[in-house]
Amino acid sequence: MPTRPPAALKHKSFNWGKSLEILEKALRPRLEELLRFSGFLAEYGIETLIEFGSRTVIDEANAHFDELIGILLKAAAIRIDAGFKPKGQVISTLKAIAKNPRLMMTSARIEPEAVGVLAANYQRNGEQPGTHCYDVLDPGIEGTQPLKAENVKQAALSGIELLKKNSKNEKERNFGRGTLSLAIDLRRWISALGNRPTRIAFPYLHGDSITVSSMDQLIDIVLPSLNQLVEERGARAYSASTLVKEICART
Repeated sequence: MPTRPPAALKHKSFNWGKSLEILEKALRPRLEELLRFSGFLAEYGIETLIEFGSRTVIDEANAHFDELIGILLKAAAIRIDAGFKPKGQVISTLKAIAKNPRLMMTSARIEPEAVGVLAANYQRNGEQPGTHCYDVLDPGIEGTQPLKAENVKQAALSGIELLKKNSKNEKERNFGRGTLSLAIDLRRWISALGNRPTRIAFPYLHGDSITVSSMDQLIDIVLPSLNQLVEERGARAYSASTLVKEICART
């Protein structure tokens, strides 16, 4: 009779704070490009963030960026889990956390894959999951808030539900590896601004030249940093072409 994999509560944690730092360092200097290609600047009818000069808009731009970082960390966690850990073990760990959320507030050494999934699903108060992943991954840095037991429990339960979606067909396998999950999250991130990924999905002919679309440019910016994270852990890189096709397939 098969046995359930044990929860990994004495794991030497992977440095998710370092992963956060890598993404921030790589993508923060390209904030304005990300805002342009995701439709944020167009939403306000401006060409540059400085041009607008509103503190409120700058705060919203930073929140938009933070949400993207959360999406990318979630994608890294899912892909790394698919490459390294039996899904049942991660689920067992998340079940242990759901039963006793205060494990996240103690010195328990919880496996990084479970911490990553938890961070990707963590919510303070109904915002997009993963927006405040910093609360889980790097508590104590500026802008973070102490974890709340009920929010930790809900994030663990959401993570369990996510990981249970798997391999009956190719689309579910893509979800397990992170491609479909990442495509859905990025589409939601872009569509929240009124943009239409289906309209800007692929390169198109303009006279005798090929113009690269906003979607391709956006993916070209974010994917190298994400793939650096997953490949350093021995997992397979995300495919830009597959990801763009999945984003455009979400209706």
